Amino acid sequence: METPRISVLMVNYNQEDLIAQSIECVLNQTYRNLQFLIVDDGSTDSSPEIIRRYAQKDDRIEYYPMEKNMHISYATNYGFSKVEGEYLARIDSDDLWDLQKLERQLAYMEKAAGCQICFTGTDLIDEYGNSINEMENVRFLYELLNQPNMSQEKLLRFFFTEGNRFTHSSVLMKTSVMKETGGFRLAYRQLHDFDYWVRIVKRYPLYLLEEPLTKLRRFVHTDKKNTSSQSETDTIRFYNEYMMIRETFFDDLEPSLFCSAFGGFFRKKDAASPEELECEKAFLLLDGFSIGGRRQPILGLRRLAGLFEKELTADVLIRTYHYTPVDYYKDNGNSLFYDPFTQDAVYNIKKVLADNEILLADNKKLLSDNNQLSDWNHSLSQSNQALLENKQRLEADNRRLEEQNAALAAQAEQLSQNLKYAEASLDTVINSTCWKMTSPVRKVLDKIKH
Repeated sequence: METPRISVLMVNYNQEDLIAQSIECVLNQTYRNLQFLIVDDGSTDSSPEIIRRYAQKDDRIEYYPMEKNMHISYATNYGFSKVEGEYLARIDSDDLWDLQKLERQLAYMEKAAGCQICFTGTDLIDEYGNSINEMENVRFLYELLNQPNMSQEKLLRFFFTEGNRFTHSSVLMKTSVMKETGGFRLAYRQLHDFDYWVRIVKRYPLYLLEEPLTKLRRFVHTDKKNTSSQSETDTIRFYNEYMMIRETFFDDLEPSLFCSAFGGFFRKKDAASPEELECEKAFLLLDGFSIGGRRQPILGLRRLAGLFEKELTADVLIRTYHYTPVDYYKDNGNSLFYDPFTQDAVYNIKKVLADNEILLADNKKLLSDNNQLSDWNHSLSQSNQALLENKQRLEADNRRLEEQNAALAAQAEQLSQNLKYAEASLDTVINSTCWKMTSPVRKVLDKIKH
């Protein structure tokens, strides 16, 4: 029985340490009917020579070296132009596959009615091939890439509210899907694959074979980067590209699919007319579903501005949704869009300002308390001055009293001396002969007095 041919496309840039492992995991697949396209995107290391050696040994490999680095989207589109198989698979030059990956995935697709594109579960590995599924800082990614299958409607909502959930290196699709969708958009470097899945899910359900048949590599122990690693510049570009994808998210989406996927978010639950649906799209973008917990209303405001320019949709906005230009002005008075670094900076500035306000209030209270203390100190100073003056007066009074006491003591001493002299004189008189001889006379005189 003839088996369908699978075209495997690998794009490489400077992965001399890992590309041999990736090439071998493709060549050693249990599914053998392969066209193996390897596009080298202007590498400056030894990886082109490694590719050439493998191409010489296995005629399933078609090697296409590019003269200079044009990045992933351009190189992938070049590879797309060389695809001849009925099916197309993608793998990055540092990722790995289980050796039964293509066989099991193709069997799954052939059994699932209407399955045009399929992904697999993913294990995360480090630069040395060790599992890092349980590593704290990547656990969220492992869980994201291994969520259960979702319906087309649920996946549309997830893409809109959360973002990507599929591993690029795990995809297997019918080549007809690639040709119908077209190539990667050259404007996207970080989210080229996510944009591609968004464009496809508008036409087809995306399936997941819930088996970990793909190994996605993350560099966690060294400074080396791959397409899954992000610098600050890459992260800013990621958010910018995410906004660009959201801007066209509802374009070319069938009204019935739009309603079934997003009707639960409608402001008018029974919205159905073309004008109402356009308003709902604008409100979805306005209300945003935040990137990283931050609301991003700019796309909705841009869309609403266009709707206000059209008589029919302007009338629906005002009469049906009670959303007037005044409401628009209010919404347009908020911050529109910042990448996370700018938002963090703004947040930090606002926090500093808030902290400064608290410090200012505290300082004002301290100043008031200091003023009160100053008043108390002034009052105490005045009291101390009065006490000092009283002390000085008391000390002067004490000195005067001491002087008076000294004078009185001198007087008392003089009186004491005088008393002693008088007593001595009296004793002399009493004991004298004259005193004794005149005693009868003094008695007669006493009687005469009484």
